[in-house]
Amino acid sequence: MTVTNVARFLSWSAAAPVVLGLALVAGPGGCNSVDKTAKTISADKLAEGHSDLSATLDHSGQLQVWDADTQKIVYQAEVNKRDKVTVDPKGDRITVNGDTVSQPGLMPDHRYEIYLKK
Repeated sequence: MTVTNVARFLSWSAAAPVVLGLALVAGPGGCNSVDKTAKTISADKLAEGHSDLSATLDHSGQLQVWDADTQKIVYQAEVNKRDKVTVDPKGDRITVNGDTVSQPGLMPDHRYEIYLKK
């Protein structure tokens, strides 16, 4: 059922504004949340290892930092060409161009991978 049909169906109900608001937040394709257990298959692997990782990006795209031990994405964001990404498990931080963008609870003994999708 589309958002428009839901609005028509519930137009008589007092709950219609709430339901319509929730449907609009979810968008036409449903929930917009990221699947934290599936890395992008078509992405290029830029670096991997147990200690500090870094990569300078040769194109813009979607960056993913993958924890290979837990099989989960620990960070995901849009990045630009020439950005420098660093994953520091001991310091529990991910930086882009020297700025900390996330402190997701990295574990020093886990293996991490940096991916970039065009």
